[in-house]
Amino acid sequence: MIPNYADDTTIVNWGTNENDLAQNCSDVLFGLKNYFQNNHLSLNINKTSLMVFQVYHKQDEMQWSVVSDDCSEIKLKDKTSFLGIMLDQHLSWEHHIDFLCHKLSKSIYAMWTMSQFLKYEQMSIIYYALVYPYLTYEIEVWEFAAAKHVNTVFTLQKKAVRIMCKLRYKGSCKAIFKIKKLLTLPSLYIYKTVQVMLKYKQYNHLNREVHMYNTRRDDDYHLERNNSKSADKSPYYMEIKFYNKLPKKLKSLSGSCFEGVPQQ
Repeated sequence: MIPNYADDTTIVNWGTNENDLAQNCSDVLFGLKNYFQNNHLSLNINKTSLMVFQVYHKQDEMQWSVVSDDCSEIKLKDKTSFLGIMLDQHLSWEHHIDFLCHKLSKSIYAMWTMSQFLKYEQMSIIYYALVYPYLTYEIEVWEFAAAKHVNTVFTLQKKAVRIMCKLRYKGSCKAIFKIKKLLTLPSLYIYKTVQVMLKYKQYNHLNREVHMYNTRRDDDYHLERNNSKSADKSPYYMEIKFYNKLPKKLKSLSGSCFEGVPQQ
């Protein structure tokens, strides 16, 4: 499988064991050699990453690599940046959240500096310009990471809201989220996840299309049973789960009604 986005190309490969996977990667790279030569292209080794995704943490980490057509070695990495997201080999999202917190901290410091001279209306614009994009970018993918990591991001969001609304340090901002109609990080996760479901719901099946039984959930989208907790928290599973819990009034709305900046 070779998905493309703009000028980024990703090759997805698999194998039954480590040796098969290494051989498959070498074969694919060898096959690309002719394509590059025929189209007068070359592979930029410095911007090329090789990663092996695995669910369980193994004691013995893989150390193999593959060699490109110009004899340059592409070593195995445990993390890499891909379209603004930090991927790690176990998809724990720890590295991405660390990267996200670093960006948010810089934005919050900028907000604190400007809060001494600006009112709430101006600070609100700055919040949606410097903080909100980081909170929502691909949140449907990384928000289901370990709670201890996600709570760090939520803490930074509340810190930004306190600065925006000129609240005291560590003061409760629960009421402010309601008064100012701001969505918390968990609410943003649900909102963005439902957005994805509305965009791709034509690729899913309703319960009445899967079985012939007359049930109360005929109009809900079908959820496949999973044997692992990680699968139950996957973006695909949560998209359907959140959408099925929406009131019928919201389900009847078009996808365009969920676009833009959400409010409570």
